[in-house]
Amino acid sequence: MAERRRRRSSRMKSEISSGSKEKKGESWLSLIVSTAAIVFVVKSFIIDTFWIPSSSMEPTLDIGDFIVVTKWSYGYNRHSLMFDPPIFRGQRLWPRDPSRGDVVVFDATASAPGQVVADQSAYIDLENGGRHIIKRVVGLPGDRVQLLNGLVIITAANGKTLSFSRDEIELSGESARAMTYSETNPEGRSYLVRELRGIVTDDNFDTANGGWFNHFTDGTVPEGHVFVMGDNRDQSSDSRASLRSIPIYKIVGQAQFSLFSLNENWLPRIDKFFRPIR
Repeated sequence: MAERRRRRSSRMKSEISSGSKEKKGESWLSLIVSTAAIVFVVKSFIIDTFWIPSSSMEPTLDIGDFIVVTKWSYGYNRHSLMFDPPIFRGQRLWPRDPSRGDVVVFDATASAPGQVVADQSAYIDLENGGRHIIKRVVGLPGDRVQLLNGLVIITAANGKTLSFSRDEIELSGESARAMTYSETNPEGRSYLVRELRGIVTDDNFDTANGGWFNHFTDGTVPEGHVFVMGDNRDQSSDSRASLRSIPIYKIVGQAQFSLFSLNENWLPRIDKFFRPIR
């Protein structure tokens, strides 16, 4: 009798222990699924974060900046979503076009590296996404973009000429080979741009120093596209060269602020924490 009670008690304890383990397993699975769903919704529809890997947007953004991008700014497309799912290709939901001066992250599929394409329509649109690039919007659909001695001139679709203005400024520690300007676009938005000194060649490209297009005249922006450039004008491969004009549906979101920043030694740049991107 006592032996039967002992066996029954042992069996009940085993069943309780097994049930407890199953509940813990279900709880962990539920937590993982819920967390993954929240991350997907936030990173696809609200905000995402990106590291800055190159100097093409200096002095606005430095290598090592960790920036926040809003996903709702221009509507949603397949490239806005995590994992780049093959849905509504070439389309946007709740679309809004960028403005001149916006800093945008987009999915870029360029032509062959270093290739200068004469035709704006030569943008190669591959459906495989995932290569994110950040640049500043300079030209809108229908604009004709020109650069004369580095100064941007826009002829809008209505035929009106819109000029960008510049004021040279001095920055402590700036290289003697570089000039930094405060550039103001026709809408009155100002931001910093950088150029190398004296980099002007007959073919508008200095292979020794990497200088891109201080003079550029072939820049009519097709409908549904934008013309983008890096703020580090002589160190940026952009719409003046291999990228050409960017389809708006390729834009992932608008860069809003630098969350934090680390220098080449992985030390924090305190002055770039929570810094708005102009």
